[in-house]
Amino acid sequence: MESAARVNGETAPRISVSVVTYNNEDCLPVFLDSLRGQQGVTWDAFFFDNGSRDSSVELIRAAGLGELFVSATNIGYGRAHNENARRAQGKYLLILNPDLRFKADLFDTLARYAEKSPELSFLGPRILEGPTQRSFPPRRFYPGEGMVPLDPRWRREDIAWLNGCCLLVTRAVFDKLGGFDTDYFLYQAETDLCLRARRAGFRLGHAGDAVVYHGHRESQRELSEYQYSSRLFEGNAVFLKKHFASDDVIQMLRFQVLICGLLLRVSRLRERIPLPQHLLSDARLRARRDVCGQLVEEAQDEVRSSRGMYPRIVARQFRLLFEWIRQRKFPIDDY
Repeated sequence: MESAARVNGETAPRISVSVVTYNNEDCLPVFLDSLRGQQGVTWDAFFFDNGSRDSSVELIRAAGLGELFVSATNIGYGRAHNENARRAQGKYLLILNPDLRFKADLFDTLARYAEKSPELSFLGPRILEGPTQRSFPPRRFYPGEGMVPLDPRWRREDIAWLNGCCLLVTRAVFDKLGGFDTDYFLYQAETDLCLRARRAGFRLGHAGDAVVYHGHRESQRELSEYQYSSRLFEGNAVFLKKHFASDDVIQMLRFQVLICGLLLRVSRLRERIPLPQHLLSDARLRARRDVCGQLVEEAQDEVRSSRGMYPRIVARQFRLLFEWIRQRKFPIDDY
C-alpha cells in the first residue's frame, strides 16, 4: 500500500477503500493481490466481514492491508459499507466487491479521472463479468421503467446508475446522501443511491480506461438460480415501492406475475426472443413471478381497489415493441 508521505507529498489518503466480505475465501487471494499492487495514489482500506463461516477473516488479517471489523451476523451490503464509510478519511470512497481483479493502476486511473472531471460525483470503470467477461455498461434506465417511466424529463444520454461492484464516490457526497439505504439487504442498493444522487443534482460518470474483472456471485455460489433470482427481485421490489407511486407499483407487480406466467408456458417461443437467454430462464421467471405474486397477496386491500391492467403499462409495451423492431435491439437496458 502506498503511504501518504510517498505519493505527491500527501499526508492523508486520496482514496478510502470499502470492502464487504461474506464467505469469499476462494476469490479473496486474487483480490488482495490486486489491492496490494495499487500504485500512484495514496489509499487506505476498511474491511467489514458479514459473519463469514470460511477463512475470509483469516485471509484479510494475514494480508494486513487495512482495518477489519468482524460482525457476528450478516447485516447486509449497504449497512456494512456505511459502517466502513464512517471511519474513512479519503476524499473519495471506493466501493469494491471482493470478487474483483484489476491492474496496479486502477486506483490512480480513477482518481485522475475524478480530478479532471470534478463535476462528476460518482464514477464507475469498465466492468467485465463472469468467465465470458460479459460487459456490464452503465445503465440508462432504472428497474421498472419498462413498465412506467420514472421521470420523462431525464435525458437518456445521462447515466442512470452504475454497478456497485466497483464504484468511486466523492465521500462528502456519500455522507450528504446518508450513504446506502439499509432497507436494501443486497441488490439495488447502488441503484437507489445513484437515483437519489441524481435527484439531488449530482452527476455520474464512466471511466472506460479503468477496467475491472468481476467474478460475479462469488459469495452466493451455494444458492440455486431460483434463490439468487429471488433475492434480486426482492431488491427490485424494494426499489419499486420506494420510487414509484403506490398505485403504479401494484399494477407493475401484477403485470410481472402475468407476463412471467405466460412466458413459462411457452418455452419454445422464448428461445426465439432476441434477448440473453439467461434473462428468460425458467428459474428466473419463476422467481420473478413468485416474489411479485407474494407482494400482491400481501397488499390485498390495495389490489381490490386497483382493477384491471394499468393502461400506461400496456401502452408502453407496444411502444417498446415498436422501438425494438425499428432499432433492431431492445430499447431499454433495465426491465
